[in-house]
Amino acid sequence: MRNATSRGGLLVGALATVGVGLWLLAPAAAAPQASPPKNRDAAPRVHGEGAPIHPASDPGGIPASPDSSAPAATLRADTMARARDLIARLRQIPDNFAVPADLRADLLSFMTASTDSRDLLFRMAWNPATPARALANLELFLRTLPDRTLGEALIAAFETFDPENAVRTEMAAKAGDTALLVADLRALPAGKDRHGRLIHLTKDACRDPAVADFLRETATDDPDAETRIVAGYLLASVDAAGTREILVAAATDPGRTLRERQSAAHSMTLLPGQAPAADLVRMYEEAPDEVRPLVVQSFPSAGPSDRIDAILLENAASVAGPRNLRNSSTGALGLRLVRLKGDAARVLGERTAEIVRNASPEASVEMLKHLGLAVVENAEVRDAVRDLSRTAPSGGAVQVAIATNPALKMAAGL
Repeated sequence: MRNATSRGGLLVGALATVGVGLWLLAPAAAAPQASPPKNRDAAPRVHGEGAPIHPASDPGGIPASPDSSAPAATLRADTMARARDLIARLRQIPDNFAVPADLRADLLSFMTASTDSRDLLFRMAWNPATPARALANLELFLRTLPDRTLGEALIAAFETFDPENAVRTEMAAKAGDTALLVADLRALPAGKDRHGRLIHLTKDACRDPAVADFLRETATDDPDAETRIVAGYLLASVDAAGTREILVAAATDPGRTLRERQSAAHSMTLLPGQAPAADLVRMYEEAPDEVRPLVVQSFPSAGPSDRIDAILLENAASVAGPRNLRNSSTGALGLRLVRLKGDAARVLGERTAEIVRNASPEASVEMLKHLGLAVVENAEVRDAVRDLSRTAPSGGAVQVAIATNPALKMAAGL
C-alpha cells in the first residue's frame, strides 16, 4: 500500500475536474497530514520517494512484453533508457502541476511508437519501487489527452498493469449480489485480506443497506485498526446513517491509535449538512494535539456557536501555538465567516478584524492569506484589510502581500 503521498493523493488537485474519490488511508509510520487522496480503483503501495526506480536485484527491472517482436537487447538498451528517462522526468514534476509540453510530446511519441514501448513504460510505472509521483503524473497525462479516443485506449492499457486489477474485477463482479459480497467479506481473515477488499468497494455498493450494515459493524468492532479506518471513511463518503456517531466515538476514544483518531476526524469533513457544535467541541477538547488540526476542519459546518468561534479565534491569534493548528483554524475561520449569515457573521467578522489589526505584520499576513475569500466577502474583515493598506509601511510585509495576493488586492480596492 502506498502512503498519503500516493498516486491517488497526488491526483486530487490536478484531476479535480475528473472527480474526487475515496481517501484510502494506507498503513504508514507517520500520522497522515496530507489532503485526502483520490481513490482510483487500485490499492496504493508503500514506497520511498528516494528509492531507485527499479530494484537493485534486477538492474533491468522490467521484462519484455510477452508478445514483444523487438529483440530483448534492444528493449533493454535504447528503449529502456528512454523509458527510465521519462519516469525520472515524471517524478520531478511538483504536486498538482501540469505535465510540461515537452514531456507530453515525448511521452506521446514513445507510447505510440510501438506496443512494446508503451507496455514497457506502463509496466515500469506500476513497478512497486517507482515513486508514486511518477505514476500519478503519467495517469494525469493520459487522462488529459486532447484526443479522447487515444486517451481512453491508453488508459485501458495502462490499467491492465495495475497489480490490483484482478481484485478490482472480482469485486465488481460480486457487486450485483450484495448478500454474497457481504458473506465473502465476513469470511475473509481480519487484517490485510479484508482491508484489501474493502478499499475496492464502490459508492453504489456502500449505499446498499446490507453492505452499509456490515461497514458500520466493521468500523466499530473489527480487530484491525486500518480496516476500521477504511470502513468509517466509506460510510462517510455515502453519508450512511449513524456515521457521525461512529466517527465521533472513534475520534474521542483514547484507546484508539493516533492514526485512527486522526482518520476519524478527517472523515467527519466528508459529511454533508450541519454538524452538531457540541459534538465538534467535545472532539476538539478530548483530542490530543496531533488530532486537533483535523478536528477544526469540520468547524465551518457547525451552526452559530460561541464556543466554536472562541476556539478558532484563540488558535488563529496564538503565534506561540503549533503552526499547523493555527493555519487550520484560520482556514476554518475563513470558511465560517463566509457561511454564517446576519449578526453571527458580523460579530465573528469584528472579532477577526480586531486580531488582524493588532497582530504583528508577519502574523497579519499569514492570517489574511489563510482566511481565503472571507477577506473579500466579510465586510468587517474587508474593512480591516483596507485599513492596513492605508496604514502599513510602504514596502513592508503587509503591503507586499496586498499587492501580490489577488483576494487581498480586491479587498483593499486596488
